[in-house]
Amino acid sequence: MSVSSIHIPCHGQLLANGLKVLVLPAPGSRVVSVHVWIHAGSAAENPGKTGVAHLLEHLMFKGTANRSAGEFDRLIESKGGSTNAATWVDWTCYHQTAPAGALDLLLELEADRLSGLAISESQFLSELDVVRSERRLEVDDSPEGRISERAASLVFGGHPYAHPTIGYAVDLAGLTLADIRDFYREHYHPGNITLVISGDITPETAFPRAEKWFGVLPGAGGRMLRAAVPPGPVKPVESILELPAEMTRFELAWWVPGFRDPLQTVADVAAEILGAGEASRLYQTLVTDEELLQELDVSVTPWLHAAVLDIDAVVREGVDWRAARERIEEELRAIASGGLREGEMERAINRMDADHVRSLKNCDSRAWTFGFFDVMTGDPAEVLREPEKLHRVIAGDVRAFVAEWLNPGRQVCVAGIPSGDPGANG
Repeated sequence: MSVSSIHIPCHGQLLANGLKVLVLPAPGSRVVSVHVWIHAGSAAENPGKTGVAHLLEHLMFKGTANRSAGEFDRLIESKGGSTNAATWVDWTCYHQTAPAGALDLLLELEADRLSGLAISESQFLSELDVVRSERRLEVDDSPEGRISERAASLVFGGHPYAHPTIGYAVDLAGLTLADIRDFYREHYHPGNITLVISGDITPETAFPRAEKWFGVLPGAGGRMLRAAVPPGPVKPVESILELPAEMTRFELAWWVPGFRDPLQTVADVAAEILGAGEASRLYQTLVTDEELLQELDVSVTPWLHAAVLDIDAVVREGVDWRAARERIEEELRAIASGGLREGEMERAINRMDADHVRSLKNCDSRAWTFGFFDVMTGDPAEVLREPEKLHRVIAGDVRAFVAEWLNPGRQVCVAGIPSGDPGANG
């Protein structure tokens, strides 16, 4: 499959209760994927209640008024299927894949837990302990997690995008079962859900089945609108953490335009050129040639109203991390003033083309990609316009983006220094 040949039919229908259904036929695939996208994630949480969206995701597998805990997974696995879920800032997604003949079972199970979730106090407390352990492992005891959490808080300040999806430890300690039920009631309703059915089905067979199982769910209003993110830092911010780690690492972060902004594609291309893979500009210079860094990665994390471009680096032993940071800034200045090197744009576009093709390679990945674009843009057909948008980006766009958005005056820098290092100040 090439980018130019991508043509995936996407059929949409809005049920009377407000639930949106997308059908992606893949004749002959012999499987079906069902994805339920909730248009709410951690950004929808109230102050002091961080982590509730992610904890609810865990509890959605704990049973309903009609089915016991664990029965959801057992039934799907008995058909040769698999199930999982994920929570992020703007969304929560529940996804299942099974042989095509199990479609009615998948739809019935999903509709059941959207209408009749039943959670006991003991289940809540048990899963809360699981999530608190996850936080200790992924954030509190992880240098990378601590740095990332601090950087987000500095980039976004008091906005909900600033807090971690897993929640702050102090907030998790105070959550109650009533908080879970309130979030479920407020956000898990048809007007806030997109259902994606992808696989060996047709619109003529899929839509009536979606209506059968999901059309009976009571409507409860439309999607909640969240305020746009205010501008990020207007001056450089630096924070140094003393961490139980062997190597110094640091993150440089910039607030950049969100997913719906045309500049988001330019940001993605810039990140690809800067630090995606061993042939990228910063990796080649700082890791391979000059051996200042042991690891380097550049990425863009997009949300609805903003994004963050991150440069994550692990410093080689004996190297001053500030010297490595300065070399990164020198390379950014070189791009802003002199543009790109020969071949950098072509390499980046080719890699991103290949990534886009891979995101549509099977029924499950198609359901994920179309569902994600529906949540983020309101139009799932934007998936198929991505290659055109990508190929419109030129080297001058990247140069201008780096000059305007990745300048030191807007930079947030968080460094993690091994405990006992005199350069750490907390």
